[in-house]
Amino acid sequence: MKRSLIIEENDGFSLIELVIVIAVIAILSVIAGFSFTPLMRYAEKIIAGYAAKTVKKECVFNTNNKENEFTLGDLVGYSYQPNTTNSCSGGSDGKISLIATYPSVNPNYHFDTITGKLSCTFQNTELSFPSCDPHSYWKVTNAKKFDGNKKISGTFTGLETTERGFYFMNITPEKLETGEKMALLDPGGIHDIEIFLLGTNTKLPPGSISRNQLYTDQLNKGNFKICMSGSDASYSPTVCSTTLPTEKANTIGISYSQGSYTVNYDGGSISGAGGFTGGQGNTNKTSIGEFDNSTKKKIQKNIEQHSSEGYQYTKYSNYKGTLNQLRHVDTTNMDMGKPPWKNSEVSKNWNGLYKYFNEGGESTPGDTYTNDDWDNQQGF
Repeated sequence: MKRSLIIEENDGFSLIELVIVIAVIAILSVIAGFSFTPLMRYAEKIIAGYAAKTVKKECVFNTNNKENEFTLGDLVGYSYQPNTTNSCSGGSDGKISLIATYPSVNPNYHFDTITGKLSCTFQNTELSFPSCDPHSYWKVTNAKKFDGNKKISGTFTGLETTERGFYFMNITPEKLETGEKMALLDPGGIHDIEIFLLGTNTKLPPGSISRNQLYTDQLNKGNFKICMSGSDASYSPTVCSTTLPTEKANTIGISYSQGSYTVNYDGGSISGAGGFTGGQGNTNKTSIGEFDNSTKKKIQKNIEQHSSEGYQYTKYSNYKGTLNQLRHVDTTNMDMGKPPWKNSEVSKNWNGLYKYFNEGGESTPGDTYTNDDWDNQQGF
């Protein structure tokens, strides 16, 4: 018996409507010249998750009615396994699975016909159902835990600041106290500038939704802002991002050049000028996750002068939480029209380094701190 498939998590859109949306997104991606790929992969995951729940419902219902079959729904980016039958008995292992076409991005879903349990796996590791978030796997496998004293730093580790560059970070900080300032990045250079986290813990008004219910729930469990400040009273005022949840991993892109900075995050960006000039030798030393006493005083003086958010609080702490990913790129000679950048992977559908890494990009011609450096804990 055919059934209308409704996505409960997406305000009642049907499965076929979501399939059509994916097709439209693919067409727009070609026409517009930039990538909707992450959105497409996410939509495929949502459809597969709902289809797995539907398999369970139909098999329980049909088994009670002696039919022992489920309806093969329309899938995008996934396939049924076993793929030769729609029997509710499943394969030789007693499971009906939905296998991702892109296993490096999306999880697989499984219905165990013997136990009646729904589950999901990513790269052979079981995830928490029903969220089935691959980021939870990456947190466990790649996270580097900071206890408030540990830091990444150094002049010879690929972390030294060049004339122009870019940092990509994926962080999950511990919950900050309201007003607490937690060190994130001191990128070096002749003039001081600090990028830090500010505890906000703002509660959304009852009934209000930010993005979706899951994201709203995450925000209400604890949130923070990313702030950047010239650590001198004469510099530009401290500027901060919108609130971000401590409950989930957050990606940050930090671009710098002579005299300016831009910090990208999920949903926006902040920028400032006048607080950075590349230096020589040890003045280029970068440290991640640490405040020194001098910097604390300078930042506090700056934000008090400009009455920046959190200025009335004086609690500073070194970074506590996990760094899930770190990259650094020297962009001094970045030119997409010339080798080695021309025709490199990053030059395809160019829309900035933050988006490139955020969508799973692996490397660039300007890499100075790479996947291998991260895996080998270089600089710790």
